[in-house]
Amino acid sequence: MSGGESLFWIGCCATLLFIALRAFHLYGNSHISGGLTASNGEFQPQATFALSVISFLNTQKYPPSLQYLLMTLGPALMLLAWMERWKMQSATGRLWSKVLVFGRVPMFYYILHIYLIHILATVIAIAIGQPWKFLWLGGFFAKGYPPGYGHNLPFIYAVWFSALVILYFPCKWYAGFKQRRKDWWLSYL
Repeated sequence: MSGGESLFWIGCCATLLFIALRAFHLYGNSHISGGLTASNGEFQPQATFALSVISFLNTQKYPPSLQYLLMTLGPALMLLAWMERWKMQSATGRLWSKVLVFGRVPMFYYILHIYLIHILATVIAIAIGQPWKFLWLGGFFAKGYPPGYGHNLPFIYAVWFSALVILYFPCKWYAGFKQRRKDWWLSYL
């Protein structure tokens, strides 16, 4: 079995284990109340199918529960195996090389994206006429969302894609910088 096949089957097993643990109310998802990130604990079917799916996927993220890790890492491993096979095809090589830029500088991307998204949220809120000062005073962690703040899902995806395009250029520059220089500290960023 090749490395890609192993990744795929490990991802499948992790995903199936998540489904079994979640569906049968077994071990792996604590219910911590009182915090901002508390999950709903055990899965309970909801009034509609969409709400039931959302409830099924609502697991404890902070601290990460076993179910959360299985739910996120399982599909990620299957996607990684698929991408390993995908990059071998020459027609997709150009797109793959653009995606690979982010993988070469993950910490640099992570740090930049926090600042960029914060700035984008502020600029968008000001442009649309939504409250924005709370973003500089602890955001929703401090007091929750103010009335009238929020966006629909297509808008969020558009901002996400825009942030990816914007961050591609500094990440590409930094990947080249890391390749040209071999300073010890570059491996950390």
